[in-house]
Amino acid sequence: MLKDHNIKPLQDRRKEQRLTFMFKVIQGQIPAIKRENYFTPQRQKRAIKPRNFEGYQHNNPVEKYTTNNSKCYHIPHCNTAIYGNSFFPRTITDWNKLTDNLVSSTPVDAFKAAMHSD
Repeated sequence: MLKDHNIKPLQDRRKEQRLTFMFKVIQGQIPAIKRENYFTPQRQKRAIKPRNFEGYQHNNPVEKYTTNNSKCYHIPHCNTAIYGNSFFPRTITDWNKLTDNLVSSTPVDAFKAAMHSD
């Protein structure tokens, strides 16, 4: 039914909403959340990209630390799975996987449009 109406799965829509909210926080558009308190920029280093193979199910521990853009942030240490799946660690991990063109978008609408095109 979702494919018939061109609706993305709920998981993908939630991910887009989380990334859009993080984009707004980083741009300073959410005054209640100070970027400096929650996001620590990661120093520039080589890009980490895990290899994926067709038809092979994998659980690559390096995949969490993928850095594809120049605005990557440090992933906070998580002692519990509950905290590891909360907003900040989960969204920062997804943010670090975005391309440089996407995170460099200036207005929020351009960011949303670029995410929908991917």
